[in-house]
Amino acid sequence: MTQQEVDTFEDITGVTTTYEDSLAADYPEGMIEGFHSLALLDYLVHGLVRPDPVTCFTFNYGVDRVRFTAPLHTTDELYFTMEIRAAESRGKGYLMRYHCVIGAVGQERPGMVAEWLGLVLPRTTTEFRNKDRSSNPITFRKV
Repeated sequence: MTQQEVDTFEDITGVTTTYEDSLAADYPEGMIEGFHSLALLDYLVHGLVRPDPVTCFTFNYGVDRVRFTAPLHTTDELYFTMEIRAAESRGKGYLMRYHCVIGAVGQERPGMVAEWLGLVLPRTTTEFRNKDRSSNPITFRKV
């Protein structure tokens, strides 16, 4: 992960404005914010396992437990492990329980440990929505 990616995440999520006065003095250079590592779970898990998109789709169902147990830095060589702990019948689909770990190679403790849930449901149609959202862009306003 690069410093530019960390800076972009902190700008988008407001870390730099929320802690602007203390950030320079107290925040270690190159440290990856805990919620940044948590935000990577969807991308990382789907890089390892992904239900067949023609027959089913998944929803983020939440997180049962998250711990940020050691700092991660942009200079670290990061690793990701994921274990499917359970696939429980839920309605017409399955509730998947993933045990996820992001850490730094050579570091005694991982940077983040999470129990993440995903709901896998069968598709009722084989048609896919158009991914071109240019006709209806999502916009955010600062409050």
